[in-house]
Amino acid sequence: MEKIVNKNMMMEKIGETYYQRNCIKCHASKSAKDNFLVSSIRNEKFEFEFLNYYITNQDSLIKNGNKEAIAVKENYNPNSAFNHNFKLNRNEVKSIVYYLKK
Repeated sequence: MEKIVNKNMMMEKIGETYYQRNCIKCHASKSAKDNFLVSSIRNEKFEFEFLNYYITNQDSLIKNGNKEAIAVKENYNPNSAFNHNFKLNRNEVKSIVYYLKK
């Protein structure tokens, strides 16, 4: 049980670090009331596979006409020319998602 608790704490801390480095500029702190990313993750609005690809290759999703990615972009940030294209691996994205769920 202690190993699980330590692993969860470590994953949360790693996720916080990646969130601070990559996401906070646009998505604000995880306690911000209008943080779309946090509310989407906590409400399980999207599957992890979509989130993973959206975070790391948003530009490709939009260019290839992914309806879900286009809807997210249009609904939550239509005036931004910025697209996510972070060089994060699957485990790094998982740690961000884990951190934001807490």
